[in-house]
Amino acid sequence: MKRQKMGLVLVMACLITLLGWNAYQTKTIAASGDKKIGAEGPQEVGQEVPVEPLPTVGSFENFKKLMAEAQSHTQNIMMYSGGDMAAAESVLRAPADSSAMGGLLNGDGAARAGSVVQNGKPDYSETNVQVQGVDEADTVKTDGEYIYKITDNQLIIAKAYPVEEMEVVATLQFDGEVHPLEMYVDDRHLTVILNQSYDWRQVYPAPAPPFENSVKVLIYDLADRSNLKQVREIELDGSYLSSRKIGDILYLVNNKYISLYRLQEQPEALMTPGYRDSLEGGEIQRIGYEEICYFPGSPQPNYLLIAGIDLGNLSTKKTEVKTYLGAGQNIYSSLENLYGPYPNINTSKSSPFRSRLIRQAAIPLPYPE
Repeated sequence: MKRQKMGLVLVMACLITLLGWNAYQTKTIAASGDKKIGAEGPQEVGQEVPVEPLPTVGSFENFKKLMAEAQSHTQNIMMYSGGDMAAAESVLRAPADSSAMGGLLNGDGAARAGSVVQNGKPDYSETNVQVQGVDEADTVKTDGEYIYKITDNQLIIAKAYPVEEMEVVATLQFDGEVHPLEMYVDDRHLTVILNQSYDWRQVYPAPAPPFENSVKVLIYDLADRSNLKQVREIELDGSYLSSRKIGDILYLVNNKYISLYRLQEQPEALMTPGYRDSLEGGEIQRIGYEEICYFPGSPQPNYLLIAGIDLGNLSTKKTEVKTYLGAGQNIYSSLENLYGPYPNINTSKSSPFRSRLIRQAAIPLPYPE
């Protein structure tokens, strides 16, 4: 009996120690204006949680100081230059089905039409999501009547219901410099996310092109699926990490690597991140240092860019872009905020674990105006 009690005491002591260490390791830092943020994500209304507003880089001189700090800690941080690009490229390299219709109608559960008919359309499954009300992109989508699939650098739209009317109604073919990654579909629009590659192979230190690589968002009107009309184009600097769609608002998240070598050898050629929007004439809009925030204690030679696009007001609402000095790896989104872990670099030698303290960043989602 004494041995059982002693074992129980030891187990409880271990649990208390682990819970205490977890509480120490995890901390949430929120951007200015954020509300109800805690270590576990959004909190219950009425529960007070302290937040820390993020500072801005402010100037090129301060940017260089932050990058010098990042360079001194390169052994303790991870540099992200592509995020989920490897996974995206593996999708593009996947073998195409022997027939377009066979590929569309077999295999993927998200594209299978159900047998229960409601309001003239069959019941159908949607993309699995982490949070109710927060849609996620996929390579296969359906609206219950049509199936949309990305395969072999093209996007195929097929009418799947009624079965006797099954046929391919449209195919979008993309050139070799643009690769479709994922898409969203709603009642009015087809939104395609693509990786844009630029040929910047040149003798160093020649100036880099405006975008070394970027992500494009092409938006099509679905009024006539057999004759798709592109109504908007947005291009965001960097490499694709993830995206979410909440109501009519699409949120695009990119990583952009900062070349420390170029900063030292050719600082005048190092440009801040940018974007362009067909609604604003397609001219490149550069983001100033006074608009770029950073996470204290976590210097990283990367930018994290978040773009908000209002799909419900494509002719009037401009793209809103928020930029942070840091890098994303895993993204979680609630209805109000974006969350992502990042390392807090601590050079204290008192404990080897404290050099990789993990914090959670809660970032308010940008809303187009």
